[in-house]
Amino acid sequence: MNVLSTMTGATPETRLILITWAARFGMSFQAGTRAKLDAFALSTRNVKEALEYLVREGYFWQARSLSSSALKVKTKDSFDYGLTIEGWSLWCKSLDNCPVWAMEICHLLANSNLTNSEFRDSSKPMKVSILLVWAVLVSKANQAGYVVGFESLELQKMLGMPRARIDRSISTLVKAGFISLVAPGVARSVLFDPLKPIYKIHPTRPDKKTIKLGVDISK
Repeated sequence: MNVLSTMTGATPETRLILITWAARFGMSFQAGTRAKLDAFALSTRNVKEALEYLVREGYFWQARSLSSSALKVKTKDSFDYGLTIEGWSLWCKSLDNCPVWAMEICHLLANSNLTNSEFRDSSKPMKVSILLVWAVLVSKANQAGYVVGFESLELQKMLGMPRARIDRSISTLVKAGFISLVAPGVARSVLFDPLKPIYKIHPTRPDKKTIKLGVDISK
């Protein structure tokens, strides 16, 4: 997901806000209060830091002219932001690189949040990691829905998190049934090069879910 790779020094929370915003709101300017970000279930500090970074680095623009003198409704919780053309372009390029799964990524980000019951046993920072890893794995899937390994260092840079947290996020997604481990990775040996793990993505869009009928006769 190219847009995440450009976010040097950004926290995982900031990265999640950017791509979730793009999936939910697109280029639409959002005005009102910060309650619009309640679905992210992030702390006020996380949101503030994320917005400051996104504006400073050119992903978001802020309508500073919407002041109390003009609208008489400006408060400390006021919320007047939108994606810049550059931010929107980076997001669209990211989706263009995975056309088969673009709609699935948008559906995942627009409908999943940190209060999902499947992740209730995870801490808030861990939930952020899970959603980010989930979206990126979907973006790396081939047409059949398989993720045939990935470069660890590349993924760490893209997500802004250590390998251990990425591995924990993947384990949680497997346990929740959103992805499956098809084949575990194999370490390098005298005879063979290392083999990376293979995962299978399970779509969340209603029109893409598989419905199993009948009885399993393999047992």
